[in-house]
Amino acid sequence: MAFPFLPDWRWQVASVVIAGVSDVLDGWIARRIGSSRIGAVLDPVADKAFMLSAFVTLVGTELREVLATWELALVLSRDLAAIAAFAMHAAMRRSVTLPARLSGKLVTVGQFLVLLAIVLHWPFVRPLAWLTGAVALWSILDYFRAGRAEMRRRYG
Repeated sequence: MAFPFLPDWRWQVASVVIAGVSDVLDGWIARRIGSSRIGAVLDPVADKAFMLSAFVTLVGTELREVLATWELALVLSRDLAAIAAFAMHAAMRRSVTLPARLSGKLVTVGQFLVLLAIVLHWPFVRPLAWLTGAVALWSILDYFRAGRAEMRRRYG
């Protein structure tokens, strides 16, 4: 969440790399020793908060010159859908926790790469954003199907 306050691109790159490595490590640790119920909720929330804060920070700087608003929404569509699904389930008072899925992991990798590409001024930001957006749409469908199956299993 410190991304908006970082003084220059080197610190931003370091922040993205640290966030990516910590995301991999906490997932590995959770699989090895188990995760808590609160950790299963807080980890994805922290990941989404980092992504949203990083991309929103870049909207005011480099991002505006690189991606259109709709392209940014495409890159973040999985996170936005996850937030909406969480709110909907909370309103219904029916909790559903799904384990991480390959599609979600691929979106996260794509988002980290898009962030790095923007900060480092790589020439292929737009194609990378579109690819990440396509994977995000697949991920939304994948999680929707898994969530629907879990809701049927749990609540009938």
